[in-house]
Amino acid sequence: MGDIAEVRRGFTTGANEFFYLEPTGKPASKGCLHVRNAAGWEGEIEQEFLKPVIKSPRECRSILIKPEDLRYKIFMCHHDKSDLQGTEALKYICWGEAQRYHERPSCRGRQRWWDLGQQEPFDFVILRFRHERNWTPVNITPSLLAGDIMFVGSWRNRNAINACNVIANCTFAIFISELLGRVNLGEGLLTTYGPEILRFLAIHPSSLNPETEKVLMQRFQLLVTRDVFPIYEEIQQPDRRALDEVVFDVLGLTAGEREAVYEAVVALVRARLDKAQSLKNVTLQNR
Repeated sequence: MGDIAEVRRGFTTGANEFFYLEPTGKPASKGCLHVRNAAGWEGEIEQEFLKPVIKSPRECRSILIKPEDLRYKIFMCHHDKSDLQGTEALKYICWGEAQRYHERPSCRGRQRWWDLGQQEPFDFVILRFRHERNWTPVNITPSLLAGDIMFVGSWRNRNAINACNVIANCTFAIFISELLGRVNLGEGLLTTYGPEILRFLAIHPSSLNPETEKVLMQRFQLLVTRDVFPIYEEIQQPDRRALDEVVFDVLGLTAGEREAVYEAVVALVRARLDKAQSLKNVTLQNR
């Protein structure tokens, strides 16, 4: 993966309850949006300072990230206070200072504590924690931002973005993540961090000829917007199988080897979940 992708972490805000805001749906003044935060503040902020953000992968049900399904906006302001006179954004910043957010370590180290800086557009999200569902969310919205609970990545070959998005979501990629990811958290969660995933085996886009890539994209479009199912159900879906068929052809796998990949994925998922349940039962017995 490191040969074909660059990976970085999402925003670390230092004060999530200040920076993440949820639209309330209430009427607002022209050019503003009525929002609230987790600390109990509620009011208006100019829309130019509120950007779409994916805070948690739980907000994403499909392979394709749909901005309309996301719950939060993130406060993004790169202006000095002197440039914000008369704005709702300045009032909000002053409210934040009254809560002493500017004194927090991650905030006070910035030139403007409320300025998170710029985040480069990204092509995909790496899920740090995976349970029964395992996929790589794809982003086609340049303005979308991401929080630090996840890693985001960009494909090095800008002419092969679509092919790489497919490669990252085939069952072979899921198998590799289950095989090489870490199982060290409660509930049997699979942990995959950015630096680790760069060492995962991946199909290089150069191995796809134009006709193969065309077929892959046609089949990818059939499943990219539907919900991703738990792996036991996912690998039984006809659209999933049709996509994998092309990938397996590229890998040169026999019919038996293809079924072995599916069986191995299910076995690895069940093994980590069963182990977590066994440890939970032991803990309960020892209380």
